[in-house]
Amino acid sequence: MRPILALLALPVLAYGLSRQQHTPPDRPAPVKRTGDPTFSADIAPMFRQKCLSCHVESGHAPFPLVTYTDVMKRASLVRTIAMIRSMPPTHMHSDFGTIALQEALTDEEVVTIQEWVRLGTPEGPKIELPPPAPVWSLGEPDLVLKLPKPKPVKAEGLAYWRAYTLPSGAALGRRIRAVDVRPLAPKAVRHVLVAQDAVGQLARRDRSGAGIDTYGSLRPYLGDPTNLNILATWAPGYPPWFPRMASAEVTAKDLAVQVLYQPTGKPEDAGIEIALYFTTEPPSKARWVSRTRTDFLIPPEGTPTLTETVEIEEDSLLFGLYPEARLFCSQIVVDLILPEGGRKIALGIYKWNPIWIGSYLFPTPIGLPKGSRLRAEFTYDNGKHSGRNEGRTPVPVKFGNGADREMMGIAYLIGTVG
Repeated sequence: MRPILALLALPVLAYGLSRQQHTPPDRPAPVKRTGDPTFSADIAPMFRQKCLSCHVESGHAPFPLVTYTDVMKRASLVRTIAMIRSMPPTHMHSDFGTIALQEALTDEEVVTIQEWVRLGTPEGPKIELPPPAPVWSLGEPDLVLKLPKPKPVKAEGLAYWRAYTLPSGAALGRRIRAVDVRPLAPKAVRHVLVAQDAVGQLARRDRSGAGIDTYGSLRPYLGDPTNLNILATWAPGYPPWFPRMASAEVTAKDLAVQVLYQPTGKPEDAGIEIALYFTTEPPSKARWVSRTRTDFLIPPEGTPTLTETVEIEEDSLLFGLYPEARLFCSQIVVDLILPEGGRKIALGIYKWNPIWIGSYLFPTPIGLPKGSRLRAEFTYDNGKHSGRNEGRTPVPVKFGNGADREMMGIAYLIGTVG
């Protein structure tokens, strides 16, 4: 019998990058509560662990939660959000560790917040503020690419996707060890996908560099809709894209960059900076394996579940994945089905919302024994109060690239062992 548990827990080997060793930030130990809660002893340490990747001054969130004053004046809102568990907005689970920078609040932490508010939000002794986060958490990048001519983010309306062609420049022919992203208007950017445009199809559509609307998928713009040659994904509240043992070579002269924008009530700078970290390590055996379905119809009031499976033909590693669906999708679950029949959840997103899509890179690569399967299940809901219906009478929803269409796509970054 193959040692499955040993394969599932394969160690991660650290490789050096050019210029310096880049490693993701360590996760702090859980906060232990002692006595009646105060801001200094309980709330501030908790929020540093669970909130401050976004809730800082000029951060991705609409307001900071750094100082006592920041939290105290929003104590009622914080208590409500903690009770309904709407933050962090990940709503996901993996049997293979925490993917986002911050885990969800525990039951004990929710109780601590409730009691702290009930006691009148006591501050406790004065404490030092946490130091500001560095511009690049992985250190100084080897190359920074910028969007050429992005139009300002719309002031009003729903979140929307826009894709840009970006010359790879000095990155062409180099191996990329890690990628990070810095939006110039953090509150206005929810997700970034960077892929290689092998045939220059997006470049021919975006000749001005101002971008084109995509409705959430790059597949129709990259020549082969069944394949996605992803370089990295990024989302606020998630670590930089740093798949150990899975560096990628830039082989296309043009990159395709899809950005999910969120209007904030005023025009915002749509620019982003993409930090690339080079490596001279040998080429990896990792590649993207993609599946998509185009032959489906969601009937009115229908709640179908669509499934796509990838068979693992040799011992492999799963580094990360990227799901694609829109507003009629309600849940996405990716299972690892072991050869002996056991099941582990690689990723379960139980309240799918494309406006809060994450960057799903596993903290340690998942071992995929020969004969196992990756099964992705997408559940949809075409009820009166779901998706874009918003109380309207539901109509059949087809696959397609449009605001009232739906899709199913999943891409896995898989490498063979050895």
